[in-house]
Amino acid sequence: MSMSRILLLFLLLMPLQAGAVAVRVPDLFEAAVPVEDQSRGEREAALARALAEVVVRVSGQADAHLQPAVVRAMTGAARLVQQYSYRQAAPEEEGGEPRLLLQVRFDRRAVEKLIAEGGLPLWPERRPLTLVWLVVEAGPERRLVSGEVAPELQQVLEAEGRRRGVPLMLPLWDLEDRSRVSLAEIWGGFLEGVLEASRRYGVDSVLVGRLFRRSDGAWSGSWTLHTPEEELRWQSEGEAMTALLASGVDVLADRLASTYAVRGGGEENGSFHLVVEGVEGLEGYARVERYLLEELEVVERGQLESLSVGRLVFRLHLKGGEEDLRRALALDRLLLPLDAGDTAAGLLYRFEP
Repeated sequence: MSMSRILLLFLLLMPLQAGAVAVRVPDLFEAAVPVEDQSRGEREAALARALAEVVVRVSGQADAHLQPAVVRAMTGAARLVQQYSYRQAAPEEEGGEPRLLLQVRFDRRAVEKLIAEGGLPLWPERRPLTLVWLVVEAGPERRLVSGEVAPELQQVLEAEGRRRGVPLMLPLWDLEDRSRVSLAEIWGGFLEGVLEASRRYGVDSVLVGRLFRRSDGAWSGSWTLHTPEEELRWQSEGEAMTALLASGVDVLADRLASTYAVRGGGEENGSFHLVVEGVEGLEGYARVERYLLEELEVVERGQLESLSVGRLVFRLHLKGGEEDLRRALALDRLLLPLDAGDTAAGLLYRFEP
C-alpha cells in the first residue's frame, strides 16, 4: 500500500476518534520541489522555491514569500537549510518519465526568525481539522469524493492540503451519513443537512465544494466554508479541476490562519495568569502542566505559581495576545472556560480530560 493511501486511510479513520478538532501538522519545515538535475545552479533555484513554500505554510499567508525580508532570504536559502537530499518520484502522467525531487528540511529556528523579521504571523503546528464535502459533476454523473471514490481527486486534495499545511478529512459516506444528508442536498448548498451530518466527526471547520464542467470544457466551482467564526461563500473558475481544488484549499488556509496564526511583538504581548480547576491526581496535574508549558505553542514560556486541591495557577508569557490564548485553548478543548468568567486572579478554566 502506498504512503498516499496510508495517509488517506488515517484521515478517514480520524472521525472515529472523539474530540478530533485539531491535529498537529507534521513536516511544516520541509518541502520537496522538482529539479532538472543535481547541478549547483538548479539546486540553489530549487532551495529558493522550497523556502518560499515553507514560509507560506508556516505563516499561513499566501503572499508571505513576497515580503522583502523573505525575498532577500531566498537568494541565500542554503543558509537556512538543515539538510537536503535527492529522490525519484513517480511520473505525473502514466507512461511518463520519473521526476527528480529535491527534498529539503529547513532549520525551524531560522525560519521562525525570518518570519518575525518579516513582520509575518506564525501559525502553530496544531491546526483545525477540516471536513471536506466535495461533489464533482462530470457529464450526467455526480460523485461525492470519499472512501474509494475518486482516488485521483483525493490525492490532489492531499497534496494541496500538505502544500498549505491544512489537515483535511473526508466523510465516510456510510449509511449514517446518508441518513442525515443526501447528495442532492449537498449539491444544492443546503448547509443545515451537511452540518448535521458533520456533527459525528467532531470538527468545527466544514468545507463544502461543488465542481462542474461547463459546456466550453472549463470548470466552475462553488464553495462554502463554515467555522464557529463565520460562514463564507465564494466562486472559482479554471481550465483544470486541479486549479479549483488549489483555490479552495488556499481560501480555506487563508481564513483559518487569519483566526489562529499568532503575531508576536505587538502591544498585547505580556504575561497572563491562568487558573485551572477540576484537576485531580498527580496524572491530571502533570497533564495540565505539560499541555500549557510544553505543548501549547502560543505560550513562549511559563511557570506554575501555586497549586491547591483541584486547582492550579499558572503565569504564562505569550507569543501573541490574550485572544490568541483563548483561541488555542478552544481549539484543543482540553481546558474549557468556566461560566463564572475571568477573575482578579486571571483567566478561569476547567480541566476536561
